[in-house]
Amino acid sequence: MSAMSPASLLLIFPDTCRDPGLLWGLLLAAIPLILYLLERRRARPVDWPAMQFLLKDVRRTIRWMRTSELLLLLLRTALLAAIAGALSRPASIVATPARAAARGAAAAVFLIDNSHSMGWRMEGGQSLWDAAREAALKILDRHRDGDVIWIVPLAAIAEKRGFEPRRGITEARGALEALRLQGGGAAVLSGLDLAADLLSTASAAAREVFIFSDLQASSWSIEEEARWPFVLGRLRALVPPPAVAVLALESPGARVQNHALVALEAARSIVGTDKPVDLIARLQLFGPGESAPFQLQFFVDDLPVTSRTVAASAGSPVEVRFPFRFDAPGFHRVRAQTDGDAMSADDARCLSLQVVDHVPVLIAAGEGGAGRLQGKGDYLELALSPRAGEETPVETLFRPRTVPAKELGGILEAEAGGFSAPRPGESPGRLVMLADAAFLAPPAIEALERLVRQGGGLLIFCGRQADLNLYNSDWFRGGAGLLPASLAGRRSAGKEQAVSPRKLRLDHPAFGPFKEANRPELESLRIWSWLELALPPSGSTALGELSSGSPFLVEKILGRGKVLLFPISADAEDSELPERPLFVPLIHGLASYLCQGDLVTRNLFLEEEMVLELSQPEVEEGGVQVTLQNPAGALKALPILTREGKPMAAERAADPGFYTFLARAGGKEGPIVFAANLKPEESNLNRLTDLERERIERIFGFAVAPAPEALWKREGGEASRVEHWPWILGAALALAVLEILLTRHLAKSHTSWRPRLVGPAEPLQKG
Repeated sequence: MSAMSPASLLLIFPDTCRDPGLLWGLLLAAIPLILYLLERRRARPVDWPAMQFLLKDVRRTIRWMRTSELLLLLLRTALLAAIAGALSRPASIVATPARAAARGAAAAVFLIDNSHSMGWRMEGGQSLWDAAREAALKILDRHRDGDVIWIVPLAAIAEKRGFEPRRGITEARGALEALRLQGGGAAVLSGLDLAADLLSTASAAAREVFIFSDLQASSWSIEEEARWPFVLGRLRALVPPPAVAVLALESPGARVQNHALVALEAARSIVGTDKPVDLIARLQLFGPGESAPFQLQFFVDDLPVTSRTVAASAGSPVEVRFPFRFDAPGFHRVRAQTDGDAMSADDARCLSLQVVDHVPVLIAAGEGGAGRLQGKGDYLELALSPRAGEETPVETLFRPRTVPAKELGGILEAEAGGFSAPRPGESPGRLVMLADAAFLAPPAIEALERLVRQGGGLLIFCGRQADLNLYNSDWFRGGAGLLPASLAGRRSAGKEQAVSPRKLRLDHPAFGPFKEANRPELESLRIWSWLELALPPSGSTALGELSSGSPFLVEKILGRGKVLLFPISADAEDSELPERPLFVPLIHGLASYLCQGDLVTRNLFLEEEMVLELSQPEVEEGGVQVTLQNPAGALKALPILTREGKPMAAERAADPGFYTFLARAGGKEGPIVFAANLKPEESNLNRLTDLERERIERIFGFAVAPAPEALWKREGGEASRVEHWPWILGAALALAVLEILLTRHLAKSHTSWRPRLVGPAEPLQKG
């Protein structure tokens, strides 16, 4: 016996119903049975001795009547069920065997949205991702072993890797089942562009593109008016052009409500053990309305520390803060967790936080006076440590040390294992401040540049002692050196004609605690002597300017480090800045920003690469082993790579959570913690609007359907829709006719039976 074909199976089990809500009418089929049971309960049997003689003659007739009544009950039940089924208008969408046989070999591209938005769970508990894979497998089963099939995950489309053609249903099914949810967001338009490339390499009688999507608006990029015609033109230029079908797993225009943790951060860029720091979680409700109150929990090193009850409404994020003081330096794991909703990937946020005991700061000062606050670096030292130089200084985060500028080069070289290399508990970023240094020798400049490129920070205050020619020739070097801008000349004005800062970019992290409300205070600062700065064409950014038009604060990124340049001195000779209350928080903010080192790169988004740089001498000596522990706790040995001449270990962040690098060398093991999170935009689950879906169908020419049996065009025709409701309605009419005939037959049986009961009784009365 041959196996039943998929087409014949579809004739038995319909794929779709035009009015599925009417299927509730099937419950009406139970009405005849309910009435029969109720009537049977009302009938009370009564023993009548005289009837015992009569029943012996009519038992056969009673058995026939009971069988007929049962048959009538079944007919009426089937009639009501058939009417309800016909009203729902069931149908199947099939490709006829003739068309399937005539099309020849096909080339198909399966574009599958595997972003984390597909993890959304529907009312029945099934995720959109599971529904997408089931739909893809069902369509895959309609292909043949000779077809060329590509399985393309849309969340990895930017990398364009791993898209090998599958020649065979089994191989394609294996590739499909191996897919997993990934970060990065889906890109349907890029997927179609890639599909044009892939299909152009295949010689086939028919070409097909299937898109499995939740219709998330951000993944379709409908707003890219110029790119869509270009990609569609590439597809239509293929011979034969591919038919494109969209499996819409969610209805268009749907406004799905989803609360998500979109950020977790510390209030300070450098966190020390000296005082508590505010840990800040931001929650946002995507979708309409308001969310019910839910619990937000904070964990530090996997231990719960506090919880809050939070309610969010559509619009701006809700900010929740809680203070926490870390007792020990090192890497700490901070996690915020909310009550779960239908999308679990954004219900938690992780933060890798490196806590330091202190930050060493080296202040290289020009020549100044011997009295208090007469030295060029005295104000900087006082701002960083209020009781610096005293016998019992206050233990603060920043530990400044002031040295003559001319000795800086020798100190950096002599302390290669001290200041230049962080000790346990120290910040990984080294910080140097230059306070009106006249010039530096070339070895000192080279040591500073090396320090900055390795993640250190440099803050430069250029006062009246600065040798402009040496700064420009040795430091600026046409934009290739340390100096962010060239020094064009000094300008002075009386205190009555002093200039002030303006156009400050207070949203830049260099300004630390300053917000927009602090702008009047900052822009009221008076400056009566300054250097005119000239920015290079590229590589430097002005974070503010003076009312004279010259830049006030200039930044340059150099390697992994940063350089900031002020055109004034750090003492009271050029401005009132050191004597204003804002000087202390400004210096602390700049210092925190500059000494971050590579801390920021340890908090990543999914699919970004985690990189651990290794020591070249230790790698050359051998014995360096790197092991990575993923969020699930599994360990993986990583190979040592060489990039740009530097040894390192690297791995992509596949799942949200904490990753721990364990680097073993010389019997020592140093854990380095990374945190990977979902991009906030993936939490916005708003679907395409009805108008945008109509554009996809009418203008783009795509077939859009909620079921795997979407209409797609093939060489030689289209798939056909087999309507089942006419046959069901015909069956209902036949059942109605049978019900009428059987009812009339039973009525005649009752009539013919009653005279036989009454007839014999009359002679008995006469006798």
